[in-house]
Amino acid sequence: MLEATGPNSVRAEIKVKLGAMSLTFTGSLEIVEQDAAAHRVVMSIKSKEAGGQGHANADIVFTLSDGGGTIHTSAQITGKAASMGEGVVVGVLDALIKDFAGKLAEI
Repeated sequence: MLEATGPNSVRAEIKVKLGAMSLTFTGSLEIVEQDAAAHRVVMSIKSKEAGGQGHANADIVFTLSDGGGTIHTSAQITGKAASMGEGVVVGVLDALIKDFAGKLAEI
């Protein structure tokens, strides 16, 4: 996180390694929906590739339940990252989600 931009939003930066290529994305993450009773939150991410013309945007839905939960991600990726092919991109997205979920579990 670089800075809070509101009560439910932050400006952030992430560095991603796709094969031999490293990319940096800067953008915003906003919580657009929260339902405490259902243990559900929806986030929207909008980012641009630093020094490039690509972007990586996503909508993420987290739902917690007894003993676990689910994470559903719908992502749109353009630019250099998209040129790497779907298999590489899906592998990186899966690793990022697992890393995030692991950090969330530590809280």
